[in-house]
Amino acid sequence: MPGERPAPSTAPTLGVQFSPISCARSGSARVMVVSDVRLYREGLVASLVHYADISVVGSGPVDSNVLPQVGEVAPDVLILDFAASDSLGLARLVHAQLPAVRVVAFAVREQETEILACAESGVSAYVGPDSSVEDLVCAVKCALHDELYCSAKVAELLFRRLGHLARGQPQPESSTVLTLREAEILRLIEQGLSNKEIARELRIGGATVKNHVHNVLRKLSVRRRGEAAAHLRATRGANGGHAAPVS
Repeated sequence: MPGERPAPSTAPTLGVQFSPISCARSGSARVMVVSDVRLYREGLVASLVHYADISVVGSGPVDSNVLPQVGEVAPDVLILDFAASDSLGLARLVHAQLPAVRVVAFAVREQETEILACAESGVSAYVGPDSSVEDLVCAVKCALHDELYCSAKVAELLFRRLGHLARGQPQPESSTVLTLREAEILRLIEQGLSNKEIARELRIGGATVKNHVHNVLRKLSVRRRGEAAAHLRATRGANGGHAAPVS
């Protein structure tokens, strides 16, 4: 009725840091949601708790503590925001150290290099930026049954890569294509950030940044950071505003 106050939400209230959630239901899929954006985490958790066959057992950002937290919570599926800063590295670590945990990646762009990077990191399902919660739930269920959930475009990219491998053909220009992390660091270099500032921005070690910068310069065949930034601007202009491909 007009003037009535809305009933308080029953969805779990999540903080900025890792949040264990005690809502596991017998026989349901145990999932953990990881994203740097709190709004995304809370929104997904609030939506997923309405599915009887899904139990949200935790959520949190991508940081240095997330891997131990995944091990502690032991979800069946990790729902990972691939727009987060180090999502690719986390997926690789989960695949290597916690192989029983399936990784469902959401907000994955249908670009060849990004899809192949996801595949090589052990991702079990791909959900695009324009997908619905229903799509995400379907992806979780497919991952639990070792079935690939992806769009027709993603399937075509994966099969094309499989064909290259079957014929013994290397991925074109693989030694000169930037990784997702290297491309991210190149963008920060263009913005004028120092190694220390990049490390603080991405929450990674200074030595790691230095190694990435070295790889960026080598792959672009330049010697200075300013030349790398100029290369990015030139490539973006030649591609109509889009940066160079990454892997």
